[in-house]
Amino acid sequence: MDVTVQGAICLIKSAITGQPQPFPEDFKLGMGLQLMLHQGVLSMGYMGALNSGVSSEHPVMGPMLDLYCLDVMSSERQLQQIDRICKAFEEKGIDYMPVKGALLKHMYPNHEMRRMSDADILIREEKYDEIRPVMLELGFKEAGESDHEHIWTNEHLNVELHKRLMPTYNKDLYSYFGVGWEKAKIQKGCRWEMTKEDAFVYDFIHFAKHYRDGEANCRFVVDLWVYLRHYPDLDLDYIREQMVIMRMEAFFDNIMRLIDCWFGDGQWDDRTERITDTLFASDARERKERQNIAKSARDVQAQGSVKQSKQQSLMRKIFPDREHMNWSYPQHKEKPLAIAWCLRWGDLMFHRRDVVKNRMAEMNHVNTEAVENYRQDLEYVGLQFSDSVALPD
Repeated sequence: MDVTVQGAICLIKSAITGQPQPFPEDFKLGMGLQLMLHQGVLSMGYMGALNSGVSSEHPVMGPMLDLYCLDVMSSERQLQQIDRICKAFEEKGIDYMPVKGALLKHMYPNHEMRRMSDADILIREEKYDEIRPVMLELGFKEAGESDHEHIWTNEHLNVELHKRLMPTYNKDLYSYFGVGWEKAKIQKGCRWEMTKEDAFVYDFIHFAKHYRDGEANCRFVVDLWVYLRHYPDLDLDYIREQMVIMRMEAFFDNIMRLIDCWFGDGQWDDRTERITDTLFASDARERKERQNIAKSARDVQAQGSVKQSKQQSLMRKIFPDREHMNWSYPQHKEKPLAIAWCLRWGDLMFHRRDVVKNRMAEMNHVNTEAVENYRQDLEYVGLQFSDSVALPD
């Protein structure tokens, strides 16, 4: 395994445990911290270095301190905004359930170690007419809507108000979770939570979804490890039973072994090394290519061939549906779809020709061999694309 990745794992372990960790031979701290910056776990790298005895006067630590302080300020502001939203929902009698990062941040030794691009809160869709004025009053602006969420933003925080825990187009995952309230219980006031086991299942499946979509990084596994440390009495037998229901038990077993390899005394094998290489990939072009191939693999599952997938993808790019138009061009939300398409084509033709060129190049790069190799890689680690078929009752 790459020595930079080994060193990064040591830094993460030191940050979470507070214990010094020996770095592998020939590990260069600057390269390790740069990798962690790309992974979105720079604050863990900085604290891990300090915990492992690296002086704050080390040449690479100065610039990293500046970035760490930015993470601290950003995290504090995010938590304040989440607290404002929760208090406002309580005052208005609106049910809500924070999930993912909004809960996980509090399980880390320092909340800034868990960066958060947005806050995820499950709401009742039928109450959205009551929720919208509350968000406006709090100073948030509507930033779009997707299959499973309403997006709001202000200068400090992006908020995803979930209509459901999983998109309906992920049929295998949606058929298990449903909207989400079925697996939740009221805790206090209007705040709902899942059991600690079901919340772990959700976090794990969210990770699996991103992994098979080519969008996962090392932070997902760190989240799972931190969760396991926070709740040492988790009923892992129940959790694995749920993985069997969702046909992800092989991937679950591989990730549990991976966690033991990263942070314990586990024995490495080809699968754990391959997953590690995938999660720590830092090249932006490589990540983008993986995401495009993953999308094609999903489309092939539904369309039957790469050629048909490309044709369908091209039509979607030329004639996006209302949801994607609302997301990309919210200023045209109230216009008829045909008019919105014309305005979009004009924007692309006169202002963003490079976008069209890049998208076409991405499509042409995907081929049958790349898609098949990707599907085989997924199956090797215990995953497959099964969105087209809902899970049995």
